[in-house]
Amino acid sequence: MRHLCEEDLDRLLGEADGQKEFERLVFIKRLYKGATLKEAADDVGKSEGTATNWVNRWNEGGLGKLTPNFGGGRPPKLDEDRQDELIDRLREGQPWKKQEIQHLLDEEFDVEYHPHSVVPIESAVSYD
Repeated sequence: MRHLCEEDLDRLLGEADGQKEFERLVFIKRLYKGATLKEAADDVGKSEGTATNWVNRWNEGGLGKLTPNFGGGRPPKLDEDRQDELIDRLREGQPWKKQEIQHLLDEEFDVEYHPHSVVPIESAVSYD
């Protein structure tokens, strides 16, 4: 295992760029402190299989291999302005059924969403 001094590891924890990087560094720190693989995995809510993958990546390339790199993923179907427009529109005519939201998306925004993908949209609308 590549070792950083505890001070460097603490500094990296303070500079962590997001929850995933933070929990991976906590996991490594727990190992440094003498925790077993299972204990360190349990501390961050991960399986032993995931922990083994993290240790192997840490051993192969240190922090560079351990840090998540998702490449941005698929772009959203609606840009930020269109998402805001949708949320405003949904707030105007509440409450909405999932099928109604799907119809609105298809007819007025020209995008199709799977019914499971409508749930996060639906929950983003606060019913005041």
